[in-house]
Amino acid sequence: MKLPTGTVTFLFTDLEQLQAPIDLGEAVVRVSASIGIALAPDHARTAKELLEYADTAMYRAKRRRSGFAVYEAELDEHRVDRLRLAVELADALERDELVIHYQPAERVNDGTPVSAEALVRWQHPTRGLLGPDQFLPAAQHNRASPSPSSAPSLRSSLAACRPGSLPLGTCALS
Repeated sequence: MKLPTGTVTFLFTDLEQLQAPIDLGEAVVRVSASIGIALAPDHARTAKELLEYADTAMYRAKRRRSGFAVYEAELDEHRVDRLRLAVELADALERDELVIHYQPAERVNDGTPVSAEALVRWQHPTRGLLGPDQFLPAAQHNRASPSPSSAPSLRSSLAACRPGSLPLGTCALS
C-alpha cells in the first residue's frame, strides 16, 4: 500500500528524533520506537478497528525492528485465529468448559491459609488447558468476553467467594 505523500518523511524524521541519545547527566540513554499505521477507510471503518489494526502493525514493526509498519490484513496471522477462538469460547460457555482452580494464599510464618484466588481456565477440547491470557484477548477483540454469570462454573465460583462462604478472609476471581 502506498502511503500518503509526506508520511514516510515524517516517520523517519520523527523516529530519528525519538531515537536520538538522551543525556540524563549521570547516563546517556537511547530509546527506540515502533509505529503501527492503519488508514481509514482503507483498513478500518471505525476508530476502534483503526486502533486495533495500528496496534497489530506496531507489533509487526517491533518483530521486524523496522521502526514502522503499515497494517496488511493478509499479514495479520492472528485475525482468523482470534475469530475462531471467540466463536469457540461462546460454545465453551454453553458447554460449561470453563473450570476453576483455587489457589490458596498462606500466611508466611505458619502456612495458615488466609485467602484464595479462583483462577478461571478453559479446558479446550483440542488445545488443552488455556489460561485467561490465551482466550480473553480474542474474546475482548470480538466483543465476546464471558461475563461471570455466563457459565455455571463461574457462577458457583462467585458464590464460593462470597464473604463467609469460605473459611478464609478473602477470595478473588481471576
